[in-house]
Amino acid sequence: MARGFQEVQDEQVGAVNVVDHPAKESALTAQALTIIFAQLSKKALIAISSLFTAAALFSAWWLWADVLPNPTNHQLVGVGMYALFILAIEFIRRR
Repeated sequence: MARGFQEVQDEQVGAVNVVDHPAKESALTAQALTIIFAQLSKKALIAISSLFTAAALFSAWWLWADVLPNPTNHQLVGVGMYALFILAIEFIRRR
C-alpha cells in the first residue's frame, strides 16, 4: 500500500425512504415553466426589435434604389431626410 493512503471498506447503506409530494412537483414544474417563458419572451422582444431595424434599413435601401436611376432635387432631399429620420429613431431607441 502507498504511503499516506489507507484502504476503505465498502459499507451497506439501508434503504432510503423517499416520499413523493405531487403538490411540490407541480409547483416546481410551474416555476420552471415560468422561468422558461420569461426567457422566451425576452428573446422574442429582442428579435422583434431587430426586425424593426432590419425593416427600416430595407425601406431606406428600397427608396434609394427607386430614386437613383433618375433623381430630382426634391427626391434626393426627401430620401436624405427619411434616412436621417430612421437614424434618429434608432438613436433614440438605443439610448
